[in-house]
Amino acid sequence: MARYTPAILEQIKLRLNLVDEVRRVVPDLKKKGKYWWAPCPFHSEKSPSFHVRDEGNYYCFGCGAHGDIFTFVMETRGGTFMDVVKELAARAGVALPVDDTPPDPKARGRKEEGLKALARAAVFFQRNLGHEAVEPYLAKRGLGPATLETFELGYSPDAWTETRDALLSEGFTPEALRDTGLALESTKGKGDYDRFRGRLMFPIHNLRGEVVGFGGRVLGAGEPKYLNSPETMFFSKSNLLFNLHRAREAIKKSGQALLVEGYMDVIGLWQAGIKTALAPMGTSVTPEQISLLWHHAAAPIICLDGDSAGRSAALRVAQKALPLLEPGKTLSFVFLPDGEDPDSLIKKDGPTAFHRLISTPTSLEDVLWQHASQGQDVKTANGRAVVEGNVNALLSDIKNSTVKRAYSQVLRDKIFAASRGAGSFKGKKAGGPLGQGSTTSTTDYRPAVLGDSSAMLLLALGCRYPE
Repeated sequence: MARYTPAILEQIKLRLNLVDEVRRVVPDLKKKGKYWWAPCPFHSEKSPSFHVRDEGNYYCFGCGAHGDIFTFVMETRGGTFMDVVKELAARAGVALPVDDTPPDPKARGRKEEGLKALARAAVFFQRNLGHEAVEPYLAKRGLGPATLETFELGYSPDAWTETRDALLSEGFTPEALRDTGLALESTKGKGDYDRFRGRLMFPIHNLRGEVVGFGGRVLGAGEPKYLNSPETMFFSKSNLLFNLHRAREAIKKSGQALLVEGYMDVIGLWQAGIKTALAPMGTSVTPEQISLLWHHAAAPIICLDGDSAGRSAALRVAQKALPLLEPGKTLSFVFLPDGEDPDSLIKKDGPTAFHRLISTPTSLEDVLWQHASQGQDVKTANGRAVVEGNVNALLSDIKNSTVKRAYSQVLRDKIFAASRGAGSFKGKKAGGPLGQGSTTSTTDYRPAVLGDSSAMLLLALGCRYPE
């Protein structure tokens, strides 16, 4: 693959005007003083805090979005860095170096056929959605026709080769069906068979809206409950988030991204008008997915069950985020009432109740504090030592020195406050083990010795030199 040198990238930037590029997305960009100002395209605001410099970079004082023309195009229109460079180079008339590796027509052809096969499989599954095996589940979930169409839900027939036979009849090759994970090769020499059988099907898309894989929920008895496509050249579950291609615009406008547990949680929230929800691929959240979330929102909300499993899941997500933290990037957490998922909560109490819940999330530092101080009495020397050891272990995972310093200060302030018996951050409880929107006590946590700097200096000298 060709590598683009800084000189080539600079040449593209010199030939294109970032202001013109931003105007494609933000038509009311206006010059005030040295800079161009407008409401930020990456979050909702009334007063403009987004500005563009003629030197070729942009910055938002509201959400911290920043970058150059390449970053702006990637974040507003999608695509990889390589794709964007090629597009902008063509517009700028800059010749890019020829790839040293000649293109493999066979590999390209296999990828194109695979994407077409996945798209046609989604259509085939949709046509089967009226099957009698699906209707009871859809009725129980209360999904309307518009929702079913939006999410392209379907049904994979409960037969060994029906999907495979349908796609072969359209001209797709057995190799394409194996490449996409739609068909599996029999170990008994009986020919290929369908991976998905008797399942409600959820197409999974990349940012360009192309179907790259599926999730399938079993209807009736059977294991596993959810089955995803295998890892393929199209589908990498660690690097995808369900519904991101649909939710991206709503996330950009609201500045909020909500990560929930499963596909049905996303769909139920969407039907209730909450269109910023995403889900991992039925597995624990990966560092790659956290980075992907941060690419679209500075402080995503992680929505979890309110039981002990939910607390453990929150800690796992928090620990995976620590090495990736940068200034302006964080996570917050919402814990659902016992026995509820987002869909059931909305059906019982309405969307307003859910909005109220996510409006007071628990901060990342409070999740870390809950873990570090769990079961310890910091008023004792041993309890404080254990908590400080736990805090140090957490801080050691933070790579960014500025962030590490800030979290160190906040967590040590909590140790000090708790050891002084100041209520230790109980906060208000709203269905969550940590309490949504947990806050510190209003007690003044100043040092035990107060005074101006000169008095404190004299006191320190007196302690150091008592004679």
